[in-house]
Amino acid sequence: MDYLNEALVRGEAKGELTDKVAEGLRQQIQRPNARIFIKVVAESELLDQPECKRLRLEFSAPGTALQLTAGGTKDLFYEMRMSMCPNGRPPNGARKPAEPILIEKKAAPKN
Repeated sequence: MDYLNEALVRGEAKGELTDKVAEGLRQQIQRPNARIFIKVVAESELLDQPECKRLRLEFSAPGTALQLTAGGTKDLFYEMRMSMCPNGRPPNGARKPAEPILIEKKAAPKN
């Protein structure tokens, strides 16, 4: 079970990333040996689709000491949120889709 689905089922999941997401983060921060960790927390159910949840994803890499533009350093910590259903897709929009508009071609007026 992956971290996102585990959080949907159990409410939380965490561990060390070893996939292409981790590799991409390592390249981005220029730390090829960094250990990348993830924590996923199901924050809330979506009212109109209770099987779907709002997830908070936290990525961290302790000991990376990234240079800050204002001076000093800070370890990588990135947080994002997303909504997901058990089928791996985002939920349907909260709004009802717009009704199609029928545009009729009118005959030109006769002179």
